[in-house]
Amino acid sequence: AGGPDSDTSDGNGAGGPGNDQLDGNSTENQNQNTDMTENGITLRMVSTLQGKTIYHQNRFIMDYVQKYPDKLIACATINPKEDDALEEMRRVAESGVFKAVELDSLEHGYIPEIAPNIDEIFEICEDHDMVVNCFTGWGDRTAPMQWAYYAKRHPNVNVVMLHMGGYDFGYNCIEVAKKYKNVYVETSDVYELPIMHIALKEIPHEKIIFGSQFPDKLTRCS
Repeated sequence: AGGPDSDTSDGNGAGGPGNDQLDGNSTENQNQNTDMTENGITLRMVSTLQGKTIYHQNRFIMDYVQKYPDKLIACATINPKEDDALEEMRRVAESGVFKAVELDSLEHGYIPEIAPNIDEIFEICEDHDMVVNCFTGWGDRTAPMQWAYYAKRHPNVNVVMLHMGGYDFGYNCIEVAKKYKNVYVETSDVYELPIMHIALKEIPHEKIIFGSQFPDKLTRCS
């Protein structure tokens, strides 16, 4: 579940369809390989929020990861509000390529605890041993406790709180990780050092996952 030689590069970590620089042989791909080597990262999870549709985003990630299967782990993105959300969730789960799914309530505009299809998404993840990465940290749609509602209901699914609660919920995120055995925290975009110090003191280190937000952020700054 993370460590000094692994990384979660979420959000726009792999670019996305529509970005013609990312063609498998591009400078951007070379930069990613170089970044991993220079920072001692042997394995990186990638996802994207760029693309015409959720299907195109996930298809891009599938193709991208299959070019570097020894270095990259695929994370799908699902918008539970869409009519075909469960169909797309089943497609990515059954592909065997994706090891996680990202739920971003800020990007897709929903309140987690009352949004449709999320319990079903968790059930599919449990059936396919997939992790759920949850966006946290910016406003009343992104509180860790909103996602803890599902972590409690689905104790066999590992849940990662991206950005460790971000600007707004860092201390609360630590308490959630302490309370639920299946809740982990991820470190990209954590700007308050006191929060990181408390996390390192109070959360088992195996539940803290290094994240970089590469290429939007410099890995060495994370």
